[in-house]
Amino acid sequence: MSGIGANPFDDNNHEILGWDATNHAPAVPQITTTSVDAAGVRYGSLSIAGVGVDTSASGTVTNDNDTVSVVLPGGQATGLIQIVTSNLNGTLLFEVSPDSGATYYSIQASQLTSSPTVIASSVVGTGGSQAAGVWRCNISGFTNFRVRLHPTTSGSATIAVRVSQGVHNVTVTNSSALGQATMTNSAPVVPASDYVAPVKSSRLEIAGQVAGNVTGTSTDLIPSTDVTGYTVAVLQLTGTWNMTLQAQQCNDNATFLQTQFISAQTQITNAAIISSTTTNGLYVIPISGRYLRIRPSVWSSNASCVGTLELYTTPPPFVLALMASSVNLAPQTTGGTTSFHLIGAATTNATNVKNSAGQVYGYELSNNSANWAYVKFYNKATAPTPGTDTPIRTVGVPPAGRASYHSTVGVPFATGIGISTSGGATSTTSIQDLDSTAVAVNTITIDIEYK
Repeated sequence: MSGIGANPFDDNNHEILGWDATNHAPAVPQITTTSVDAAGVRYGSLSIAGVGVDTSASGTVTNDNDTVSVVLPGGQATGLIQIVTSNLNGTLLFEVSPDSGATYYSIQASQLTSSPTVIASSVVGTGGSQAAGVWRCNISGFTNFRVRLHPTTSGSATIAVRVSQGVHNVTVTNSSALGQATMTNSAPVVPASDYVAPVKSSRLEIAGQVAGNVTGTSTDLIPSTDVTGYTVAVLQLTGTWNMTLQAQQCNDNATFLQTQFISAQTQITNAAIISSTTTNGLYVIPISGRYLRIRPSVWSSNASCVGTLELYTTPPPFVLALMASSVNLAPQTTGGTTSFHLIGAATTNATNVKNSAGQVYGYELSNNSANWAYVKFYNKATAPTPGTDTPIRTVGVPPAGRASYHSTVGVPFATGIGISTSGGATSTTSIQDLDSTAVAVNTITIDIEYK
């Protein structure tokens, strides 16, 4: 500080208080005079004892309830915890006290050596270096801070704690949300006429966990990400690993459901849509929920799996081509309809095609006689009785002609599928529902596709 004169800025008139870390009392500023100008003004420097001094402690915890603790001088805001261990089987708890150590409470800290940031009030070691790392927490206003080992079964950890006055990027949890939560009892906001709404970037890259960090079915390769505004994601997998990875989506960021995706390498030649993968590659994920994560449903080992996710508001051309090819019909060697074939005898050709519910997807009927012939369809589980049973559909086949029908939507028969024929010189009689006039032998053929 410079330009401090005898009046009015006299040492006896004004006092600037800091904190004396040694005596735990307010510190009085000390002014050292270095020179006096011609007007008699003193120039010097101002220092406040106890301000800006870091406090640290270190130690090793081995037994249950062992601690490394620090008495916090006033004015300290941030605690930095370094944990070094390679064999701990136990849980390290972060705790603070507001009453000089009489009562301790759990406090959350953010891990600085993880991506994404992990926020927790404890860290667990399972026999390796899982608990190792650096953590930071907000200790402002408390009198004591400690790291406590509880419970434990074996091993040890070396803890170093440093508290400092500087306020750092400490993650705040459970804070109150800003703004109106709902529209109830609030006035709508009308944007200005020249307001331009922010638009998400056409592409966003999400980096997954670092190689080898996915250690089970409860850890994410790609953490839960809000994908609002994006239409498709492209995931690249590399490394050495033995897992079954799923693309899981939801709207509530809590109940994630498995969703299907497409292999970018094989989709054009293989129309199968997959629901999980066990191999490296490039995968296209249609966005169907607000939140998306990549997580193993089965985990065996992971040496170096790395996942990189690209989000697109507008799918790239190659993605559009893949998604279009995924809905094309592909020839199959199984399934499909069942065929029925009949060459008419000199009867009514009453036949049961199917003795249970079914659907007719198509037929080909031909007539080589000089008269009209009729094929009648019945909803029956047994052969119909022409002249008694009433058909649900009658198809006329012209002289020396044919009739056909084909559809991907079948005609339903709730009980069964039956047929009969009728025909002769008097077509007005043969067309009737209860006519039973026999056709001539070898004059009509019937082919039906049913299911």
